[in-house]
Amino acid sequence: MDTYPYGGHTLTSDALWAGTPVVTKMGKTFASRVAASLLIDVGMGELVAYDDADYTRTVDALLSQPAHRFGAFVPNIQYENILN
Repeated sequence: MDTYPYGGHTLTSDALWAGTPVVTKMGKTFASRVAASLLIDVGMGELVAYDDADYTRTVDALLSQPAHRFGAFVPNIQYENILN
C-alpha cells in the first residue's frame, strides 16, 4: 500500500523489481503520480486508484485472494519498461 499524497518513487520501483504489487492512489501533484506512472508503464494499471473508495476496493480485492492475486503479478510485470 502506497502512501498519499506523497507516494513511493524509488521504493515503488524496488517493490516492482521484487515482484511485489503496490496499490497507489493517483493525485494531482507530481509526488502523488509517480507510483501510478510506474505501475501503468509496467502493465499493472489495475492497481492505480483514483479516489479513496477505489483505493479501498483495490486493496480489499488484492487481500481477499492473496495467493491467486500476488502470484499473478510477477509474470505480468514488464521489467524492460522500468529501465526505459
